[in-house]
Amino acid sequence: MNLNFIFEFIFLFQAAVLCVFNNAERLTFNEIIEQVKLDHEDLARVLHSLSCADYKILKKEPASKTISKTDSFEFNSKFTNKKQRIKVCMI
Repeated sequence: MNLNFIFEFIFLFQAAVLCVFNNAERLTFNEIIEQVKLDHEDLARVLHSLSCADYKILKKEPASKTISKTDSFEFNSKFTNKKQRIKVCMI
């Protein structure tokens, strides 16, 4: 992840989830849950904030507003924003 702006994370788990994408391009919900050791509800909230909210930092497949165990995610390398700092809020 090489980004030219700063993320302000409200929740440490958001940063932890993004870090797992340093070693893989695409991960399923279950693969992420194994690596970050969060419970299902917490991980679903984190992934929703990163893939379905205002800033789509992760791409989600299938593209919907809900998170399920069968979804897969990848880092959105084309993500841009005019602001130098963005705040990624938890939902």
